[in-house]
Amino acid sequence: MPQSSDTWYSIAGHRGLWLRVRPGMPKVWMFRSTVGGKTSKIALGRWPDMDFDAARRAMDDLRQAAAGQNPIQAKRAREQADKDQAAEAARAELLRPSLASVAKRYLGVFVGERRRALGEKRSADEDRRLFWKHIAPLLGTMKLEDLRTKDIAAMRDAVEAPSERRKAIAVLRALLSHAKSDGLIEHNPALGVKAPPSGSRDRVLTDEELRTLWNGLAGPVESIRRPMLDALRLQMLTAQRIGEILALQWRDLDEMQHTWLVPAAIAKNGRENLVPLAPKAYTIIDAQERKSPYVFVGHRITPVTSASYSQVVTRIRAALGMEHFTSHDLRRTAATRLAALGTPPHVVEAILNHAGGTISGVAAIYNRHTYAPEKKRALLQWARELERIASGEPMADNVVAIAPKESGM
Repeated sequence: MPQSSDTWYSIAGHRGLWLRVRPGMPKVWMFRSTVGGKTSKIALGRWPDMDFDAARRAMDDLRQAAAGQNPIQAKRAREQADKDQAAEAARAELLRPSLASVAKRYLGVFVGERRRALGEKRSADEDRRLFWKHIAPLLGTMKLEDLRTKDIAAMRDAVEAPSERRKAIAVLRALLSHAKSDGLIEHNPALGVKAPPSGSRDRVLTDEELRTLWNGLAGPVESIRRPMLDALRLQMLTAQRIGEILALQWRDLDEMQHTWLVPAAIAKNGRENLVPLAPKAYTIIDAQERKSPYVFVGHRITPVTSASYSQVVTRIRAALGMEHFTSHDLRRTAATRLAALGTPPHVVEAILNHAGGTISGVAAIYNRHTYAPEKKRALLQWARELERIASGEPMADNVVAIAPKESGM
């Protein structure tokens, strides 16, 4: 029952709708109905706002009560109808799923298994990044069975970097392959889409660029943690893949022999690689904090992915005012400089841990020599050469100058 101090204002043309005014309290929209001599009240919201959905439900209750129906049973019937509608939508999604819903189910699980079966090392996190960055914005809401080759080709053309296009197409092909195996589609439309060829880059840093980079990495770079700078310096000295450097753990090091064993599970080609460490390289490693199993860690004390690290390289380039280069260009540069210093091709390939090259086929099967002494001499020589370049000392007479665009791989 309303309090004696309440004032009720009816709203012309809206049966049952009232505005309750109580001294010292907010004005409230109310719905009042009387059925069988009993008055019911429902609050619809404070003045001037109103819960229109609540008002609609209240009006429905009034009509049902006038027709002799039980409002509580009617409410339960509405709730059940809503549940049935949601269940029907879920069944429709299972029968005609969108590409995004299928990606949530497969990415990182089945797609990852397929990549491992093919001997590829890209992580599930990288697959997810590629999907949600490049594929989902254009194709994510499309129903799987509506996807056509032309849609995927349009997505490919919208990706600016050729390497990202190639990777995105690979992820989509694997994703749709699993959808086909589960009977969600009759054929894989991504198989007909050509990806840009990987090609072979020839970016080799000049002496001036190496000097700028090495000396710049030795000092602070705004917003970049010291371990991330040191990881790039270690790559310059060792010519190893940045993903393998970021995965380096303390247990992989022989601190007596100053060597680093890249495990087969980490190496891109699945073959372990013994990397002799020049004194400067070992000093960089030894300077890292031992608060994680990993040597080079981000702010969360966890290993950084290669994809995330590319953003670090971008910020370093901008901070040092350098032209575009990638961490892989540093690996190519080191290999090219090793060759210029007189390192035999098969030793350079052993340092890079290349599966093929000058020794392949039957010769590779019987040649199990690790070239550890030769690799050590070569990397020591390269470390001294890099130190000379960084200091600006003149080049020795027996060292060949490298042109900016010369390829050494």
